[in-house]
Amino acid sequence: MNTVSTSEEMPDKRGSILLMLRKLLSQLSIVLGFNLTSYALRFSVTVVIARELGPAFYGNLAFIMSLSALLFLPMAMGQHSVMYKYLSTAEPDQRNERMWTVFAGNMLFVLLIGSALFACSEWIESWLGIDEAVWSIAILLAVGNNFQAISESFLRGQSRFLSIGVARLVSTIFMVITMIVVLLQSQPNVFWVAVVFSFGTFTFSLMALLRAGLRRPEFNRSFYGLSLKYGGSMMLGQILVAVLFEGDILLLKGFLTESDLGLYAAHLGLLKQIFFIFFVEIFCVVLLPALAKANRSSIWAAGKAYLPIAILSLYSLSFIALTLLLRLFGHGFSSSWLYTVLGSAAITLFTFFQLANHLLTMDGGRAARIGSIAVACCLPFFIVGLPLGAAQYGLTGALASITLVYGAMLMVTLFALKIYYSDRFIGEAS
Repeated sequence: MNTVSTSEEMPDKRGSILLMLRKLLSQLSIVLGFNLTSYALRFSVTVVIARELGPAFYGNLAFIMSLSALLFLPMAMGQHSVMYKYLSTAEPDQRNERMWTVFAGNMLFVLLIGSALFACSEWIESWLGIDEAVWSIAILLAVGNNFQAISESFLRGQSRFLSIGVARLVSTIFMVITMIVVLLQSQPNVFWVAVVFSFGTFTFSLMALLRAGLRRPEFNRSFYGLSLKYGGSMMLGQILVAVLFEGDILLLKGFLTESDLGLYAAHLGLLKQIFFIFFVEIFCVVLLPALAKANRSSIWAAGKAYLPIAILSLYSLSFIALTLLLRLFGHGFSSSWLYTVLGSAAITLFTFFQLANHLLTMDGGRAARIGSIAVACCLPFFIVGLPLGAAQYGLTGALASITLVYGAMLMVTLFALKIYYSDRFIGEAS
């Protein structure tokens, strides 16, 4: 009887996975058109900045953007992840209450943490050597990133993908027009260039909030407790991932020249951002709400057999993309094939780590904590190995070190997935 039951269940599981994939593809087609146009415009602006202003300017801008990405996480407190999981599964009469609960709590975090960060400006400059103006611009960018993430999560949780695409395209066009004005100045300022990027995020946030369907304010204390607990678990993992994703630029600033830092950002930073954007801002717009409802253990079981082929395919794509990107950036960014090989490998490994990490952390608080532990295991190698590699072997050492770190992150997370789902199967069987 057990054999018959198992054989009957397997086609049902496969059918449900195929049904979910078909739905994902149909929803992705809505997102792709608008978002690819938006990111093509952003990419064009970045290419112009790199070609016209050179590696040093590009390296300083990358430093500010990386710093803001790290400051964003304690402000958000993982509340956008709460919406991915709990808004998509909420009953229609619960959605307004949940959105207002998360939004009100997030506003409080932004006010408290933003004020504390501004108050630390002098201390940050004296102890870490980060200029007060750079610190202030990074905080402004972090606030914009926070409101964009929260407002977009309201639309994602309700599967309003067309609204997300329209808001992103309109805000990007506004940002591009403003950026052209700034770049036409005789001596463009890196701070104004960074501020213009924040204008785009605030424009998107306003449009997304208007389309989110918010009605009269409501607050649910029990859901707020749940959102803090789950959001806190997610934030811990997100901070660890962000340190490993954005912190490389910050760590390397004291070990590479400004030009080499710009070259590092060109070989790894931008293309890694593009792949990350495609995964998180396009694919995960549809994927995360679907994962919240799906049988994630079945997805893991079905997908792990194709992992080597997928990694090889993505590596080929990243190698071609990086080669073309460096040519677009101009002669100042020319490099050896070794840099391209290492950069492509790092991008590929980090992208698949993101997929494995999202698959694990969407399973709940315990899974999120396991994911955080897996990432934390690699943090010492990142903090010590990356500066050491750069100090000993320059740009080659930095790219080789980060490739090894990202490879370790993927392997540890895959191991955590295997252990987590094995334990869960054992628990369900017993």
